[in-house]
Parts: sequence; C-alpha cells; structure tokens
Amino acid sequence: MTEENLTKTERLALVNQYRILALLKPEEREFYEKLAHVFEWGYVIEYHQAFQGFSDEMSVEETKEVRDTLDMYSSMQRAFKDFSAEQRDGIDEKDISFPGWDGNNESSKACYAEFLRKDGKWEWLKTSGSDGFNSHLPDFGQYERMLSVWRGTKDRVVLTPDEVKKILAVFPHPDSPDGQRNRFRVA
Repeated sequence: MTEENLTKTERLALVNQYRILALLKPEEREFYEKLAHVFEWGYVIEYHQAFQGFSDEMSVEETKEVRDTLDMYSSMQRAFKDFSAEQRDGIDEKDISFPGWDGNNESSKACYAEFLRKDGKWEWLKTSGSDGFNSHLPDFGQYERMLSVWRGTKDRVVLTPDEVKKILAVFPHPDSPDGQRNRFRVA
C-alpha cells in the first residue's frame, strides 16, 4: 500500500472506529488501540497496519476469468454425466474434476471461487483435491488456453465428447515443467 495522507476528519473517524472495536472485541483490544494511536498521531508510515490481511482488488477481467473457468468445468462435468458409456470412452471423470488455483500464487482466484461456492454458486462442482479450490500448483496459463477452446465451441453449455476432448487437449501445456505430454492431444 502506498502511504496516503488523511484529513483530520478522516483520522478522527478511524480513531473512533478503532476505539469502539477495542471495546467490542476484547480479544483484539491491543491491536485496535494501537491502530487508534497510529491514526490519532498521524503516523502515515504505519497506516499499512490497518490493512493487514487485505488482498489487492481483483479486476473485473480476473473475476470473469474465474467465473468462466468454473462455468467451463461445470459444462464439462454436466456433459460427461449425460454422455453414454461409448461417448465417455477416452475421458476419465478425474480429467474433468476442477484442479483449482495455486493457493500461494493465485490465492485471490481460489478465494473468490470459494466465496462464490459459499454464496450458492457452483456448489456441486467437483474438484480434484481435498483442499477445495487450492491446487497447490500454478496453472501456467492452462485455463486461458482451455477457455480459448471452450469459448470457440458451438454451445458452451452443452458440449460434445469431441469438444470436451479438445478442451482437455491443452491441459497441461506440452512444455509444462514436468514434461508430460497430454493424452488428449487432438490432431
């Protein structure tokens, strides 16, 4: 956060809020009293302490990417469920389970997806691991490549077996660090 000068009126409002919070939350009293002191005396360089635990804002584009990624995996899972045994040939259910985002490097995306799930959206979406939307691995742009294929399908909601295979063909990238080639490579 860049340090920002506040008016005395803004500082007074913050001081009063932190004093009230100190009374309402005795378990965090010391922290709120410290912040009240910081803003009362105008220690600009210390203002950042009030924002501990805050994430940077997500852009509209980032939030749309998260929603589109969840929609894409939802479409693949719905399609797979409706495929006949013959249509499922070559697609394993684990291939369409959503891996998530890396909790260390893409935590805002993972947290936003979790927020959406708690808000009643994508509740039924199957994820790969036991850690919700945290894949513990960076996506290396794989979702962007998959979304590019998905967005080019005739109907994003009702996918054909070939469309699902084409989407999966770009996951993982053939130049991924582990060097694995994808078994869905489409000619």
